Amino acid sequence: MFLYLLSSPVNQALLNRSRSLQAPITPYMKNGKSLKLLYLESDPVKHDLLDEALKPLQYETHFATNGRDALSQIAQQPFDMLAISTAIPRLSTLEFIDTVLRWPRSPSILVMTQPGDEAIAAEALKHGAANYMIVDGQNAWLTLLPIVIRQIMRRHQLENEKRDMLFTLQDRNRALSYLNLVGADLTSILEPEQIMKRLMRYAIEILGAEGSSIWLWTDDDQTNLECKAVIHRTSVPPLKGLVMPIGEGIVGWTAQHNKSSILNKVDTDHRFDKSVDDHINFSTMALLAVPLRVQGNVFGVLEFVNKLVGDFDENDQSLAETLAHSAATALENAQLIESLRQSTAILQERNAELDAFGHTVAHDLQNMLARIIGFSEFLLMETHESEEAAVSNDMVVRAADVIAKDGRKMSKVIEALMLLSAVRQADVRTEAVDMKYLVEEAIGRLSERIEEKKGTIIYPEDWPLAAAYGPWIEEVWYNYLGNALKYGGEPPEIELGATLTTDQKMIRFWVKDKGDGVPDHLQKELFQPFADYGRNRRTGAGLGLSIVLRIVKRLNGTVGVNSRPGEGSCFWFTLPIYESERELVDIDLAPPVDSPIYPTTRG
Repeated sequence: MFLYLLSSPVNQALLNRSRSLQAPITPYMKNGKSLKLLYLESDPVKHDLLDEALKPLQYETHFATNGRDALSQIAQQPFDMLAISTAIPRLSTLEFIDTVLRWPRSPSILVMTQPGDEAIAAEALKHGAANYMIVDGQNAWLTLLPIVIRQIMRRHQLENEKRDMLFTLQDRNRALSYLNLVGADLTSILEPEQIMKRLMRYAIEILGAEGSSIWLWTDDDQTNLECKAVIHRTSVPPLKGLVMPIGEGIVGWTAQHNKSSILNKVDTDHRFDKSVDDHINFSTMALLAVPLRVQGNVFGVLEFVNKLVGDFDENDQSLAETLAHSAATALENAQLIESLRQSTAILQERNAELDAFGHTVAHDLQNMLARIIGFSEFLLMETHESEEAAVSNDMVVRAADVIAKDGRKMSKVIEALMLLSAVRQADVRTEAVDMKYLVEEAIGRLSERIEEKKGTIIYPEDWPLAAAYGPWIEEVWYNYLGNALKYGGEPPEIELGATLTTDQKMIRFWVKDKGDGVPDHLQKELFQPFADYGRNRRTGAGLGLSIVLRIVKRLNGTVGVNSRPGEGSCFWFTLPIYESERELVDIDLAPPVDSPIYPTTRG
């Protein structure tokens, strides 16, 4: 509180000293604008005196002669200060102060009281007035009035700053408490997709943004970021799935430099990539991007677009980084759990295969070994008997034939198991494969069976280029052709070909036969290890189609069968089309009428 009692000798001396020094008084400015002051005084002479005293300071002064007029002006426009004279007839100064201070945007109040009315001024301070001056008849109060106004407004400014700082601190504490709840909620979710969806909703609410998106690395090389999730308050732009190279755009820059970025005017920043807006028909005005980090390593970016009120600031960045930390932890946990699930599924699949191996392959090997041992002991026993008891040549040939055949079957079972293991573990590089060469290699390996079965195989001269690994694809053809020879009719008639899938990104290779077909209820089980096809008595260990499935899946393809009982079967597999073949989408990949027939003469 400041008390200006101008009639005292001390203050009079100070006033005289200030006059002698003639020190200029700097006008108080609020947000770069002149102060607006309302003077409630019934004496017009004092209106003129105050206006003259404040004119050099360029304050905007308004006057009212009664309380009703003053309240009307306050209702129409905001004032920075209200000076109230206690000498106005029929006006209760204290009640008027209470009325003014109930307004949402009330001005600071300076009470102008007469000598002897100090008690009213003291009560006014209790009711919320900022200060008071005692005005005497010498008009000396006009000299110190600018100083009083400046001190009141400065104190008012400091109080407002303190209040704003307190509100900001309270808002931040509420936001941090909310972020703690958000972090606990995110870490309780075990599905990455669900985490990202919920994170998007939290993100735009906490920062008051128009929209938000999440970008993650597309590969271990960390060369490209893909938008995995996006949210918008009105209409979601088609941003999901868009890929941004590292270093390009704000997202790429944030990931490359592992630093947060604030752009409140994107059109003035060279890092902003406007082509993205053009591509998705969106208008970006401001951006905030923060890296998603785990143990200091960047694995993605969390981006916010267009602040609804004001600009993105350091407080927003701090909140966004805290949210990003919680999100990164939750996503890492979810990915670890998902990896564990996949590993568990693979182990369960392998355990099932091992169980089937234990019940089937071991049984088959045991039977073959039993026959080999039996016939071997028979031959040994007969060689030690007398010549009269010696076996005939036919018996010896039959025993040797059984031993050789079962030995070859055992070798094939072992080879199949070794291939199955190799497909699981090997790391291969795909390239354009010569499908005609692979088909003919598989046919060559089956030449004895083809001749034995008197089978014919029709296949095209030209094949589309697929991205694959040649040795494995040869095994696929070998297994498909082997099944077709076994179940494709008597004699088997087999046709091979290739067609493009509807999306023109994959090639479907197929093997057709004219056998008995496969019932619907058995088709789903055909590619499981040791499945019984149900068409004839099963021979061999039943690993062939299981190997086909594993090979094609490793090469990013699919397998299947189309069949109806009595109408034959079409076994197929798909492979990615080789990039240079994408231009040849209109090529006719069906076998021509004069396709070469094996084993008849080609040409």
